[in-house]
Amino acid sequence: MLNRVKEKVPRLKKVKASLKGKIVFEVSGINLEKVELKVSSGDQRIVVELDAESLLALLDRLRLAAESVISELRSLNTQA
Repeated sequence: MLNRVKEKVPRLKKVKASLKGKIVFEVSGINLEKVELKVSSGDQRIVVELDAESLLALLDRLRLAAESVISELRSLNTQA
């Protein structure tokens, strides 16, 4: 009798987030080396493929950039 070995087949993990239906972010991947970020709005779409650590670093940079601009806008608003 043959012993059957069950192979683990990588399963795609996927998460979507939307901001009032105007812009959709989707992160998916099968392992830490291959993660995909999709950003879409209407009929336009950007797809970026990178490893997990690079994606987290990109998102950190984006947040820092957004916080910087928002902080400057707030300071301009209080000066008016």
